[in-house]
Amino acid sequence: MNKLGKTIDKTYLSLENAEERGFIHRDYIAHCMRWSHVCKRLMAKKTWATANILDVGCGKELPMAKMLYSMKMKPARYLGIDAGRVKDEAKQVFHTGSWPLELKEQCAFGQVDIEEDAESFDLITSFEVLEHVEPELMHKMLDEMMRLIKPTGSIFISTPCWDRKSCAGNHVNEMRYEALGAVFEEHGFAIEAVHGTFASIRDYQHLLDEHEIQVFKRLREYYDTNFLSCVLAPLYPQGSRNALWELSPIQGDNYEKQFPNGFRDEERPWGSSENWADMKIN
Repeated sequence: MNKLGKTIDKTYLSLENAEERGFIHRDYIAHCMRWSHVCKRLMAKKTWATANILDVGCGKELPMAKMLYSMKMKPARYLGIDAGRVKDEAKQVFHTGSWPLELKEQCAFGQVDIEEDAESFDLITSFEVLEHVEPELMHKMLDEMMRLIKPTGSIFISTPCWDRKSCAGNHVNEMRYEALGAVFEEHGFAIEAVHGTFASIRDYQHLLDEHEIQVFKRLREYYDTNFLSCVLAPLYPQGSRNALWELSPIQGDNYEKQFPNGFRDEERPWGSSENWADMKIN
């Protein structure tokens, strides 16, 4: 339960609100980079043309769908699911009807049967969603993602890395980086890559080598710290405030876990929720 007394929080980071301030915060810059990263992956060998995409937490403004649409990337299928309502003006962007937009609104993924066959999707995205639910629902969501993803498919999940000091008041459960990695692997996901999305220099400066320190100093001569926080973060997900995880179903018995000690006693608590202990399955 977050500070607002919610176990499922529907807060949405809106570009419209950001523009009203005349300032694009690093949170939204990082959002844009996540969407463009997925688009880049879909552009490889033109895989977008045959991709069945599930966007969990698609948002009321449909930002990733809009990016695909504006880049003239028409997938075989796009299904967006969100616990809230999607704005009518966002839907109108796709008014021609030729882009395969499907929506399930006011649908709590993991709690509601979405009536999809197993192994239906090549790509699943879920950006800034897991921190808005309790661990029990998170497990159900990950189980459903595992059911729906094809054996050769990819899943992209981003969420804050909890620092045990504080968390956003609207977040139900921010999670420790190592503990979340262990959660993914316990659910049968292989971790293909992890990228930081934004970070404060004080959290990762001890990881920089001399060359990187000089690069940082030169970049800071031009960029403000708000934008710069997104530039080097991909290199240091373990020191970032937020991370993007690239996952796939584990194939065979040869996968070596990257986070076998994610639930060590000294790492407690694993999340900011009062129910943080529910993160562990076994």
